[in-house]
Amino acid sequence: MNKEKQITPYPLRLESDLRKRLEEVAAQNGRSLHAEIIACLSVASGHKSDAEKADEERIRAIALEVVREELKKSGVAPAPEHETGFSIPMQKRHY
Repeated sequence: MNKEKQITPYPLRLESDLRKRLEEVAAQNGRSLHAEIIACLSVASGHKSDAEKADEERIRAIALEVVREELKKSGVAPAPEHETGFSIPMQKRHY
């Protein structure tokens, strides 16, 4: 392994109850204890992997498409491409 990319080991002492619980959760998630600890720390620190970021982008794109389709069905037109948002066609009122 390249020395620049080699991760320095970090010994971690866990109370037996916590270790047992982490091992149970790791087994449920199909991960090793190490992978489960990394996953927990990543979530706790707000860190997202590239795969998670890509998933979020795909979800946003799908949600946006669904919203656009539903708005279109209800008569709300998308704004011109140089603008953002939607425009609602106004009916002229006759007084």
